[in-house]
Amino acid sequence: MNTRFLSLVVASWIAISYTSAASAYLGPGLAAGTLAVILGLLGSLLVAGLAFFWYPIKRMFSGESERAEEDEDVDVAVAANKGEEKKQEPIESE
Repeated sequence: MNTRFLSLVVASWIAISYTSAASAYLGPGLAAGTLAVILGLLGSLLVAGLAFFWYPIKRMFSGESERAEEDEDVDVAVAANKGEEKKQEPIESE
């Protein structure tokens, strides 16, 4: 071993060995704040995951097919090319 490295390790060991306690009081507010931050992060991840996956799952179980939506879009485009006005029905939310 390099003597310089060995002396650094010994000096570090001596410095760590002679430290005293910090005597710092953190209090219950820090624990409550930390818990609130952790729960907030987990809650936001849960809501983001539900928002991202909810609509595809809802469409899958509701029985609506993507083909019906594509047919409606094609009907509107064909009517527009013929010069007719075809009104689109508003989308109902459940």
